[in-house]
Amino acid sequence: MADKPKRPLSAYMLWLNSARESIKRENPGIKVTEVAKRGGVAYDPFMSDIWACGVVCYAMVFGRLPYDGSNVHILLKRINQSLVFPKSPSASSECKHMIMHILAPVKIRYNIPQVKEDPWYSLK
Repeated sequence: MADKPKRPLSAYMLWLNSARESIKRENPGIKVTEVAKRGGVAYDPFMSDIWACGVVCYAMVFGRLPYDGSNVHILLKRINQSLVFPKSPSASSECKHMIMHILAPVKIRYNIPQVKEDPWYSLK
């Protein structure tokens, strides 16, 4: 098998890093609280990825981010409050249940097996 050129991958990686930095600057709402305020404290990246998936899922279902704030301090305050679902568009209680458990504090947040067993995810 012929070697693939490395330049397109390098260009892609530069773009990806740029996109990640843009997301970090422009959308702090996708950062989980344990990452945003960790201050050198270790955290579980898998559980943080689940949080980010929950933010994306919420955005796909409702058309907006679950938490909004003009700065990180306001954002963290809102994240620590109860999750609010908009009235429109409507979503099933099963959908809201799963999103609520994915966006929960890390100690009670769904892990991957729990997500896979959730009725909304597994369509049981």
